[in-house]
Amino acid sequence: MNLNIVSIVFIKNMFDCEGVTLSSSDFIKKILGAFRRYSSEKYRLVNEANAFHVHELLSCKFKSQLRREIPELSKSVKSKIFIGESIDTFIRILVKNDEKIKEHLEDEKEVYTLELQVGNEKVKIVGKPDIVLKDEVIEIKYTSNTRGIPRKHHVEQLRFYLLLTGKEKGKLFYVTNEGYFEYDVSEPLTVDEAIRYYKNWTSPRYSWECLTCNFKEICPFYRGKRAKNGLNEV
Repeated sequence: MNLNIVSIVFIKNMFDCEGVTLSSSDFIKKILGAFRRYSSEKYRLVNEANAFHVHELLSCKFKSQLRREIPELSKSVKSKIFIGESIDTFIRILVKNDEKIKEHLEDEKEVYTLELQVGNEKVKIVGKPDIVLKDEVIEIKYTSNTRGIPRKHHVEQLRFYLLLTGKEKGKLFYVTNEGYFEYDVSEPLTVDEAIRYYKNWTSPRYSWECLTCNFKEICPFYRGKRAKNGLNEV
């Protein structure tokens, strides 16, 4: 891979991100630096052969490979991501500190895992649900609009978490500019479906991923203007 290209892309993603206004303010730099470090830790990939996060399997396979090889390029300070993470973190803090809610929380685990036998190889699936109650899983999502919600990849992510946690029901909780919305999910992913997700892992998984991908300038699978809201079905 051409290192000059990588350097250019790295600089672009650090300082020319959509939705980020450059400023000489040291405070803004420190806040965005702290956010990068927080995101890096939260989404740190498992450094283990054949171990993959749920959010990896539900996105582009090549992006997952590049995130492992060039992790610096996956760090984004786009404002919409900052807003989404802020909402997610704030709600989890509320839940953990509210006396009427926290008694319903399941004992917290750092991650939930499931080992799959795929042909002759063993594959470990790793998941970090937002909130795990004793009887259901809650996944928090932020979106600026309500078009297309609940979105398929969000539903499938929650179904994965139901499989990993052994719960029978879950809830997608959307915080949007148009209000709050809840959607019940009561069909955990099956082991066979999880295996198909792994075996049919494509680049990209959904064509619209290319539009906002940090790696598009160096990706041979980039679909550019042809990217639509279509998707590759499992």
